[in-house]
Amino acid sequence: MHDGDPNNDGGVTPGDAQLAFSYYLNCINLSPTVEQYCAADFCGSGTISPCDGSVTPSDAQGIMRQYLGYASPCSKRTMADGSNRIITLNQAPGREPGTLTVSVNISGTGQPISAFGIELRCGTRGTVLVAGLPGDVDPEWTMFDCAMPEPGLIRIGAMSVQNTVEAHQSGTLAQLTFALPAERPDAGQIQVDVSAAVDDLSGSIIK
Repeated sequence: MHDGDPNNDGGVTPGDAQLAFSYYLNCINLSPTVEQYCAADFCGSGTISPCDGSVTPSDAQGIMRQYLGYASPCSKRTMADGSNRIITLNQAPGREPGTLTVSVNISGTGQPISAFGIELRCGTRGTVLVAGLPGDVDPEWTMFDCAMPEPGLIRIGAMSVQNTVEAHQSGTLAQLTFALPAERPDAGQIQVDVSAAVDDLSGSIIK
């Protein structure tokens, strides 16, 4: 097994990028071995040498770029300067009865975005994530997905091989739809907070 090959098939392929992306989302209840996780924590070195000890969407981006033959496949960013960028949430009634939409918004300045991960914490018991879509801030993501790997935890991940969101662009990164708890289907609000942001959103101000 070597760097960028978590499925251990002997080569760095789009399947490895998808696997690394799924490790971040935990959307299929994966339980990688230490070797698989280290191979997904991409550094572009060719040998397993954990880059920063975590697997995020930018690892999937680096693996895909290596497969495509880019000169600089590794784009791991763990200390991105997003300190002038603000992340906020906005809630509104969903299209279907008993649902609520939560928009994840960005504003301000900061570096361009080509890979990001966001974790949300939902404190309203019984709330279920039923859909997650890109918002209007969308450079045509190569990979985008949302998952609820455990009750109360929502992960959103995206990466692009070529395109980026411009540094000054503001708008909605993701729009989530939740099914409200059965005991309060007409609730106007649920408790959802941003708990973490990685890659190009690292260091952003969370409000």
